[in-house]
Amino acid sequence: MENKYKSIQLSFIIIIIFESIDYYIGTYNNFFIKLMMNSYIYISLFLLLKNTNKSNLTECPKLIINLLSLLILIGLFEIFFNFDENSNLIMNNYFISNFGNIYFGPMFLAPFFFLLGFNRDIIYYFEKISFLTIIAGIIINYYFLITGEKIILSLLVPSYYLLAGYNYKSNIKKIIIIIALILCIIYFLDNTFNSYRSGIVRIILSIFPILIVLFKSKKFNIFFFLALLFAPLLILYNYFYTNFIEIFLENMFNLNLINHIFTDTRTFLYKEFFNEFFQEDIFHILFGKGSLGTYYSNYFDVNYYDLNSDFYIRSISEVGIIQLILKGGFVYIFIFYTILILIIFRSINNSNNRYITIQTFNLLFFILFMYFENIPSYSFLYISFWIIAGICSNKAFIKLNDESIKKNILEKSNRPYI
Repeated sequence: MENKYKSIQLSFIIIIIFESIDYYIGTYNNFFIKLMMNSYIYISLFLLLKNTNKSNLTECPKLIINLLSLLILIGLFEIFFNFDENSNLIMNNYFISNFGNIYFGPMFLAPFFFLLGFNRDIIYYFEKISFLTIIAGIIINYYFLITGEKIILSLLVPSYYLLAGYNYKSNIKKIIIIIALILCIIYFLDNTFNSYRSGIVRIILSIFPILIVLFKSKKFNIFFFLALLFAPLLILYNYFYTNFIEIFLENMFNLNLINHIFTDTRTFLYKEFFNEFFQEDIFHILFGKGSLGTYYSNYFDVNYYDLNSDFYIRSISEVGIIQLILKGGFVYIFIFYTILILIIFRSINNSNNRYITIQTFNLLFFILFMYFENIPSYSFLYISFWIIAGICSNKAFIKLNDESIKKNILEKSNRPYI
């Protein structure tokens, strides 16, 4: 049992280390170095599948398991059988690009990490690794900050969900978490990095679940869930018909920081993408353009040379929802949404502890933020999202009270669930 969890921890550590190295170094020109660097994806996935306790999946409703299986099967179809005719314009080597780029084929493998949510001590190890990662991120990025180099964002990912277990931790760990959040905001605002707006917004959003659970009302939680569920319609209306959200924020908060954080850089992405996408045949509308899918951007075409901007045949979108539709189509995103809505509604309605309730709202805010960013990929951020989804689907975790969560889960007790 202990060896199994060591392998799962190793899987996490491999992803964090290699993603950090890849982000810091950037592109590799040598084929064999690329191959070696990309191998971590499949090593970590192998360790996951080899050591996942599949018998515990009985703690998850069959409907969710069946939908997840269908989502993974469609993802494999997108990797191996769905090809975009323009994909040759964005890659030098098919195998390195499709199976090595975390935004292409591997992004469809991230849902496998949902299975980790059904391992007995997963919350303990997930919290432990996340806590240690954020400490490493603070120390390493402090050095990069004073030397004027770019910070490694993947080491700061846990700052978005650490507050879920805040009440269950010792006083010293609570202090460290607060310091970590403050330092993360400082890092994200640093001009050397040209400020990371999304990081600031994610931390702000991570505070809302804490405030929501203070009401201690499941009816209020469900009401808030339904309100956020329909929020994307408001966001899409804002993008396609008016920028009233941005105008409101600018008038309400006449501050440079607020204006900078909420500056609209997404409307043209939506308009360009959907204008082209809806001209595709019905197959591509339903199933997307595959893991190597692309679309044409007039904005980047016009500004390609003047602004030294991205290539106008775009294979990656900054917006998570666009990325999912581009690669997997409306069938994929419909199943994706159905799974998560079922998980969130069931968890909010039945959870007996703060930890699961807060993490469930973290899931909901993650989905909402996919309309602005949160690009699906084989990354620590997206993988953490699927692990939390698995944890929030586990009936054994949902039914525990706060005392049981603390004693039996976060302290890695050997006692049974109840």
